[in-house]
Amino acid sequence: MSLASVVGKMMRVMPKCMHASAYKKGYGPLAIRAELQHRGLVVDDLDDLLATLANNWQDVIERVYCTKYKQPPDSAQEKAKRYRFLQQRGFTPTQIQTLFKQYLHYSPTDY
Repeated sequence: MSLASVVGKMMRVMPKCMHASAYKKGYGPLAIRAELQHRGLVVDDLDDLLATLANNWQDVIERVYCTKYKQPPDSAQEKAKRYRFLQQRGFTPTQIQTLFKQYLHYSPTDY
Protein backbone atom coordinates (compact mmCIF):
# COMPACT_ATOMS: atom_id res chain seq x y z
CA MET A 1 0.00 0.00 0.00
CA SER A 2 1.49 3.35 -1.01
CA LEU A 3 1.74 6.38 1.22
CA ALA A 4 -0.72 8.28 -0.95
CA SER A 5 -3.34 5.54 -0.71
CA VAL A 6 -2.93 5.30 3.08
CA VAL A 7 -3.27 9.06 3.52
CA GLY A 8 -6.22 9.00 1.13
CA LYS A 9 -7.87 6.29 3.18
CA MET A 10 -7.29 8.29 6.36
CA MET A 11 -8.79 11.36 4.71
CA ARG A 12 -11.96 9.43 3.83
CA VAL A 13 -12.54 8.49 7.47
CA MET A 14 -11.79 11.95 8.85
CA PRO A 15 -14.53 14.57 9.05
CA LYS A 16 -14.56 17.35 6.48
CA CYS A 17 -13.24 19.87 9.00
CA MET A 18 -10.04 17.84 9.12
CA HIS A 19 -9.49 17.98 5.37
CA ALA A 20 -5.78 18.68 5.80
CA SER A 21 -3.99 15.55 6.87
CA ALA A 22 -2.64 15.55 10.41
CA TYR A 23 0.15 13.41 9.04
CA LYS A 24 1.14 16.09 6.57
CA LYS A 25 0.94 18.72 9.31
CA GLY A 26 3.58 16.88 11.29
CA TYR A 27 1.57 15.07 13.93
CA GLY A 28 2.61 11.63 15.08
CA PRO A 29 0.64 8.40 15.22
CA LEU A 30 -0.51 8.87 18.82
CA ALA A 31 -1.98 12.30 18.06
CA ILE A 32 -3.75 11.04 14.94
CA ARG A 33 -5.21 8.07 16.81
CA ALA A 34 -6.36 10.30 19.69
CA GLU A 35 -7.99 12.81 17.33
CA LEU A 36 -9.89 10.13 15.44
CA GLN A 37 -11.08 8.52 18.67
CA HIS A 38 -12.01 11.93 20.13
CA ARG A 39 -14.23 12.57 17.13
CA GLY A 40 -15.91 9.21 17.67
CA LEU A 41 -14.54 7.56 14.59
CA VAL A 42 -13.93 3.86 14.84
CA VAL A 43 -11.49 2.68 12.25
CA ASP A 44 -11.03 -1.06 12.39
CA ASP A 45 -7.78 -0.97 10.51
CA LEU A 46 -6.36 2.17 12.16
CA ASP A 47 -3.40 0.24 13.54
CA ASP A 48 -2.74 -1.14 10.06
CA LEU A 49 -2.93 2.35 8.56
CA LEU A 50 -0.52 3.77 11.11
CA ALA A 51 1.81 0.78 10.78
CA THR A 52 1.90 1.26 7.01
CA LEU A 53 3.17 4.77 7.60
CA ALA A 54 5.74 3.54 10.15
CA ASN A 55 8.69 3.87 7.79
CA ASN A 56 7.77 7.49 7.20
CA TRP A 57 7.32 8.59 10.82
CA GLN A 58 11.04 9.21 11.21
CA ASP A 59 10.95 11.54 8.20
CA VAL A 60 8.01 13.39 9.71
CA ILE A 61 9.55 13.72 13.17
CA GLU A 62 12.83 14.94 11.69
CA ARG A 63 11.01 17.54 9.59
CA VAL A 64 9.04 18.75 12.60
CA TYR A 65 12.14 18.89 14.77
CA CYS A 66 14.31 20.70 12.21
CA THR A 67 11.58 23.22 11.46
CA LYS A 68 11.21 24.13 15.13
CA TYR A 69 14.82 23.89 16.26
CA LYS A 70 17.69 25.27 14.22
CA GLN A 71 20.47 24.71 16.79
CA PRO A 72 21.44 21.63 18.83
CA PRO A 73 20.24 21.64 22.43
CA ASP A 74 22.75 23.16 24.82
CA SER A 75 21.61 21.56 28.07
CA ALA A 76 19.79 18.57 29.50
CA GLN A 77 16.89 20.88 30.32
CA GLU A 78 16.66 21.96 26.69
CA LYS A 79 16.77 18.32 25.49
CA ALA A 80 13.94 17.48 27.88
CA LYS A 81 11.93 20.44 26.58
CA ARG A 82 12.36 19.25 23.00
CA TYR A 83 11.45 15.70 24.00
CA ARG A 84 8.20 16.95 25.57
CA PHE A 85 7.42 19.01 22.46
CA LEU A 86 7.69 15.92 20.28
CA GLN A 87 5.57 13.89 22.72
CA GLN A 88 2.88 16.58 22.56
CA ARG A 89 2.92 16.29 18.77
CA GLY A 90 1.99 12.63 19.17
CA PHE A 91 5.25 10.83 18.50
CA THR A 92 6.11 7.70 20.45
CA PRO A 93 9.04 7.57 22.87
CA THR A 94 10.77 5.11 20.54
CA GLN A 95 10.47 7.50 17.60
CA ILE A 96 11.81 10.39 19.67
CA GLN A 97 14.71 8.34 21.03
CA THR A 98 15.56 7.20 17.51
CA LEU A 99 15.60 10.81 16.32
CA PHE A 100 17.81 11.89 19.19
CA LYS A 101 20.13 8.92 18.73
CA GLN A 102 20.50 9.17 14.95
CA TYR A 103 20.10 12.87 14.30
CA LEU A 104 21.55 14.38 17.45
CA HIS A 105 23.90 11.54 18.40
CA TYR A 106 22.47 11.17 21.92
CA SER A 107 21.88 7.91 23.69
CA PRO A 108 18.68 7.39 25.71
CA THR A 109 20.64 7.90 28.95
CA ASP A 110 21.59 11.44 27.88
CA TYR A 111 18.12 12.79 28.52
